Amino acid sequence: MGATVEQAIRTVLAADETVLAAVVGRIYPQKAPQNADMPYLVYHRIGGESMHHLGGAAGLAYARIQIDAVSTNYTTAKSLAIAIRGALHAYQGTVTVGESTLKIQSCFRDGETDGLVGPNDAGDTGVCQISQDFQIGFTEA
Repeated sequence: MGATVEQAIRTVLAADETVLAAVVGRIYPQKAPQNADMPYLVYHRIGGESMHHLGGAAGLAYARIQIDAVSTNYTTAKSLAIAIRGALHAYQGTVTVGESTLKIQSCFRDGETDGLVGPNDAGDTGVCQISQDFQIGFTEA
């Protein structure tokens, strides 16, 4: 089985010096661990489809991946979001994940939302979250 698009995106982000310096490896699928150090980023697939033609599968698919930059303050969350955009927007290439690869044909940012999550209780101030959606075209194995 080949690499998944989620694994490939995580690999691209972890290889980017600016992103890595900001999160020091805190790149999580789906959700961050409780009480995770900040800042961190969370990625998850929010949609996608495989392309087809009259002869069957075309071998090309699209995934919509949301990446959240999370921090205790807006400035840090926004800086991380800018680093994520720099690493992914207009990215193309073959990504190696372990012994598998995935060819990313295109990657474009398709939206951004700023938000405040929480607070959960009187002692909590909440966290700033910048969510970006990326539309990724890739070759299916």
